[in-house]
Amino acid sequence: MSINKFILLSFFIPLTLPAQNTYYETIFGDTTDNCTGVSIEQLVSGNFVVAANSSNIITGSNVIQLYKFDKNGTELMHITFPLINNERVFKMKGTPDGHLLFAGIATDSTGNGDGLLMKTDTSGNIIWRSVYGRPLTEESLQGIGFTSQGEILSSGYTKNQTGSGHSLYLIKTDTAGGMLWDQQYDSAFNSYSDAVIVLINGDIIISGDRQRTSGNYTNAIIHTDSAGNLSWELDLPNAYNNGCKNDYFTSNGDVIIVGESATATSFSFDPSITRLDTSGNIKWNYIYNGSPNSTDAAFDMIEPLPENYLVTGYALNPANNSADVMLMRIDSSGTEISRTYFGDSMSVDIGLAITKNQFASGCYITGTTVRNQVNRGYLIYTDLLGIPAAISDNHFNNNDIVLYPNPADDLLYVIIPTLEKYSISIFDITGNRMLLPDALSQNIFSIKKLASGIYFANIELAGKIFRKPFIVLH
Repeated sequence: MSINKFILLSFFIPLTLPAQNTYYETIFGDTTDNCTGVSIEQLVSGNFVVAANSSNIITGSNVIQLYKFDKNGTELMHITFPLINNERVFKMKGTPDGHLLFAGIATDSTGNGDGLLMKTDTSGNIIWRSVYGRPLTEESLQGIGFTSQGEILSSGYTKNQTGSGHSLYLIKTDTAGGMLWDQQYDSAFNSYSDAVIVLINGDIIISGDRQRTSGNYTNAIIHTDSAGNLSWELDLPNAYNNGCKNDYFTSNGDVIIVGESATATSFSFDPSITRLDTSGNIKWNYIYNGSPNSTDAAFDMIEPLPENYLVTGYALNPANNSADVMLMRIDSSGTEISRTYFGDSMSVDIGLAITKNQFASGCYITGTTVRNQVNRGYLIYTDLLGIPAAISDNHFNNNDIVLYPNPADDLLYVIIPTLEKYSISIFDITGNRMLLPDALSQNIFSIKKLASGIYFANIELAGKIFRKPFIVLH
């Protein structure tokens, strides 16, 4: 190790946080409303926010809410956004500039739905709100992605122009929500999209459900160029009724689709997960064991360490014969390593979204639970269930790699106890790969162009990928 590296290490002060519980659950929402947490994001402060739908039990009117919790699940605030039209949110993501973006549906004056995008700060103050739709048609937006310039891609559905039902729908807006273009796909089937990914080269992958001529649904994947022009499309090979809930862009550039599928022995759904490359080549496709007497599904996933995945959803818990939140760990080949259930034995509990605790071991799950015959928002924290703390080779491990300072403002030093060459990629908290940092030397990089927020440095070294979180704070 060089003298310069010793000097940097001598001034390194690790970022420390108070100890955290290994497990807790929090029930939230008004007892007179049905409430469901649909998305969860952690903030630079370590607190996290949950986007929720709430509907009045008597009137049935829907509103969108934002909850903020500290790391131990204590509610810090919640707000209800002004009721403009009957509205619902399907996804929320952190934006590249440190705010929040919501995608959903709003009812227009004709009674039809319009796609809804809304940008707020992390305290819920609305920055802008826009609806997207065509006259006398129904649209909805669910998927959220960002280009390297911060432009917005959102996918969902619109009215099929030549057939019955809906078509897959994709829009692109500028950073202020101004429409740049829209595209729709399919003309003979009822279909809709749940998720969108923007690839490193600017191309786009959207995933969703498409109705077959038999009436059953299949998981449909569409690849377009940066202008939304169709490049290729693919129906996943599950033979039975199946669909998509979400997608994930892995650290090595593959796409993983999570959802559910019926099987040869049961019409009830079981969790299904598929991995493919960005050319549409399927690497593996599995339907995981579920109960033949209940509907089980995978809704969301994270990659807490490269090639280690955690999937949440819900499934019948064999210990109490109750539908509970499912947390499933799988490896890079799709093999299920473990499965754990959370919930109340007297209720239905569903995990809809998951995010990693960026400051310590653990993950947060949000969804819904039925308590006293009312749907309540549900929040769970758990440790990572045995996932190794470091990925190592024979010489050193993840803890031997240091990013200094952390938080950083101008320069980021990468300290590696070896002279071997390495490559570095930067990802934001939403999983989007950023532009490569400006290298001032082999171990010093300028991060001036990165907005304040949480990022990950993927360091590829000696055939391994080491993932290190760091904070930019200008």
